Amino acid sequence: MSIARRTGLLWWILIAMIFVLGGYFNVASAHVSLENYQPMQDEVVSNAPDEIKLKFSDPVNVRYTELQLYNDKGHQVEQLHSDQTGYSDTVTFRTQQHDEGTYAVKWRAVSPDGHEVSGHYQFSIGTQTAKHIDMSKPFYVDAYWWLGVLRFVMQGSVLLLTGLYIVNRIMAQASAPTFDILPKYRSIAWILVMLIGATSLVYLMTLSSNAIQQLLRLDLSTWTSFPFLLAMVALMITVILFSLRQMEPIWYHAMPILILISLASSGHVWAQDVPLYALLLRTLHLAGIAVWLGSFVYLYAYIQSHQQHSYVLILRDVLLKTNIGAVIIIIVTGLLMSIDATSIQAIVTQQTTYSILWLTKISLTIVLMGLGAVQTFWAMNKKRKIHQPMLYFEILIGVLLILAGVIMSQIAAPL
Repeated sequence: MSIARRTGLLWWILIAMIFVLGGYFNVASAHVSLENYQPMQDEVVSNAPDEIKLKFSDPVNVRYTELQLYNDKGHQVEQLHSDQTGYSDTVTFRTQQHDEGTYAVKWRAVSPDGHEVSGHYQFSIGTQTAKHIDMSKPFYVDAYWWLGVLRFVMQGSVLLLTGLYIVNRIMAQASAPTFDILPKYRSIAWILVMLIGATSLVYLMTLSSNAIQQLLRLDLSTWTSFPFLLAMVALMITVILFSLRQMEPIWYHAMPILILISLASSGHVWAQDVPLYALLLRTLHLAGIAVWLGSFVYLYAYIQSHQQHSYVLILRDVLLKTNIGAVIIIIVTGLLMSIDATSIQAIVTQQTTYSILWLTKISLTIVLMGLGAVQTFWAMNKKRKIHQPMLYFEILIGVLLILAGVIMSQIAAPL
C-alpha cells in the first residue's frame, strides 16, 4: 500500500473514532461566569455597603479570587480578599465605608481549568457621579497582552515545526526530499524551550501574588489549579527529550504526539464534563492544523532547495490525501469542540468576541481550502509547479488561524 493510501486510511480511522466517541460524550459544559452580584450593576444604594458579594455559575477557588474598588476618578481605593476558604460559587468581600459617589468593581477569579476570568461593573453610593470609570492601562504594561503575543509565537512555532516533522516522515516514505529542523538542530529545540519558559513567566505575571507564592513553595494543590503551567513544563521536557541524539525511531515518532497532547492540555479541556474526551478532540484538532500548516512549510522549503529533479507530482499525490484528511479532522473536531464547550446556537446568536473569532476561523478555513484546491489541481497538476505567491498567502492565513485559536483559548465561550 502506498504512503498516500496509508495516510488516508489513518485519517479515516481517526475520523470514525471521533464520531463514535462524540456520540457518547458530546454534552455541552459551561465555563465559569459571573451570574449575579451585590450591589447590582448601576445600582444606587442609599448607604455604603458593608460587603460586596459575587455569585458565579460554578464554584471557584476563593483563595485566588480578588476584587479591586475604584472611585469615580479611576483611582484604586481598596483591594479586597475574601475570608472564605476552599471552593464556593458565592464569594463575599468585606469592604470599608466609602463616601458618596460612583465606584467601579473590578474582579477576577480562577476557573476550574486554571484560566483566569475577570470583569467589572459600577454602582453608586447616594448619588451617581460618573457614567463610566476608566480603569484601562496602556497595552504595553498589560501582562495579558504580552502573554497573548508570546503564546501566539510559541504555539505557532511549535505547531509549524511539529507539522513539518510529520510531513517530512510522510515524504520520506514516498522517497521525496526531506527538510528536517527538529530534532536535527538542537539550537532550535533550545530556542523553543526558552520561548516556552518566557511564556510561562509572563503567565505568572497575570496571577495574584498569593498564587505566585504558593506556586514557588511547590504547593501541589496550587499547581493543579493552574494546568497551563503544568502543560508548559510538560512541553519543555518533551521538546528537550525530542532533541536527544541516537534514540530509537519510535522515540522520535512518539515525541510529536506528546508535544500535541501537552499543547492541548493547556486550554479549556479541564473545565469540560469529560476532560479526556475534550483533550482527545483538541489534540486531534491541533494535529490536523500542524499537518496542514506543516505541508505549507514543506512546500516552501522545497521551493528554496531548487531540486534538480521535479517531485511536484509526487508531492501533489501525497499532500492531497494528507491535507484532505487533515482538513476533515480540523472541521469535525472544531465543531465537536464548540458543542463540548458551549453550543452552536449560542455562538451564532450571541455577538461576542468568541463568536466573531469562531466565524472568522470558519471563513479562513474555507478560503484556505479553496486556495489549496487551486494549488493542487491547477498549479501542481496542470502547470507542474508550485505557485509561490499563493503559497505565501496560504501560510499567512494559516498563521492567522493559529492567532485566532490562541485568543479563543484565553477567553470565555458564550453560554
